[in-house]
Amino acid sequence: MSHQTGIRCNEQLLQFISKCKTESTEQIRLIKVSIHNEELILDEYKEPADDWEEDYRRFVKRMVLVSEPTYILFRLDSRDASGTYEWLFILWTPEDSSIRKKMVYASTKATLKQQFGGGNIAHDYFATTFDEISFSGLQSWLKSNKEGLPLTREEQELKTVRRDEALSSCITKTNKTLPGLEFPIDSEAINALFDLKDDNLSYVQLNIDVKNEEIRLCKKKTTNELDIHNIETEIPNDSARYHLIVFRHTFDGEFHKSIVFVYSIPNSYISVKERMLYSSCKSALLNAITDRIGIQIDKRLEIDNPGELTHNFLIEELHPRVDIVRKAFDKPKGPVGKRGGKRLIKTNGDD
Repeated sequence: MSHQTGIRCNEQLLQFISKCKTESTEQIRLIKVSIHNEELILDEYKEPADDWEEDYRRFVKRMVLVSEPTYILFRLDSRDASGTYEWLFILWTPEDSSIRKKMVYASTKATLKQQFGGGNIAHDYFATTFDEISFSGLQSWLKSNKEGLPLTREEQELKTVRRDEALSSCITKTNKTLPGLEFPIDSEAINALFDLKDDNLSYVQLNIDVKNEEIRLCKKKTTNELDIHNIETEIPNDSARYHLIVFRHTFDGEFHKSIVFVYSIPNSYISVKERMLYSSCKSALLNAITDRIGIQIDKRLEIDNPGELTHNFLIEELHPRVDIVRKAFDKPKGPVGKRGGKRLIKTNGDD
């Protein structure tokens, strides 16, 4: 759970929100909210000029700055079951903004949603680049995110049964010898992995409790809590860990949501026993994550230096560049030793 900052909407913003959600809803397309002097303030708003798609293309990119975070509440044309207009909530935290600003905006997001009315928000979008906040970036995200209808009672019961089955199978201790060691996964770690699968978490860090011979949850973070552009700061440099990262990014204009498994094992500070345990448990843990919990891992990495795991490094690993080198055409040589002697061609000037 994110720590809230205590920053709240000022009176002007509260009155505007109340007004635009009652008698003036159709007259408002977009609300830009910023933090100023420890308050959430109304920065700017726009009235509709066309349908929501054209208005998104027209307004949104013009509303954001390259180094300043902001919130955008964008009214869609769709309505919920009660007939109320649905809204898109955007948190814009550009890569060039300071870490402090990113943290403040991420931590204040829940307050703004609560004071606006979370029940009216149909989609919750997080963007850090102009590609992501563009209309095509939003479309790609909506398509890949597949924000669908709530689960039916039967679907929820089936989901619970599958979680319980995974829990019972993963916590059963098996006695094996190296290699291929399988330690049980504690219930807190399993629940965190299921939360990551269900898109409620974006980062899970696991470690091995050597004394009790089990895999435990070390750390977990939501999308708002995780600074994906400084992901290397989550990696300890004095102990081994397993990491699962939900890496949301845009590449060549397309939005991607990739799940990356990282096994970090520093070159120093690690005993031989610990190194062997982490190496031997990795395969069984991956099998449990993919087969029993059902997480599809897009990339598996092993690093020995936390500084390696940068945002750009993940991009390069997930989307390797293919260099196509066009070689000059070389005339093939004839068979060795079968070329024969040189021919003499007589010209008119020769005797």
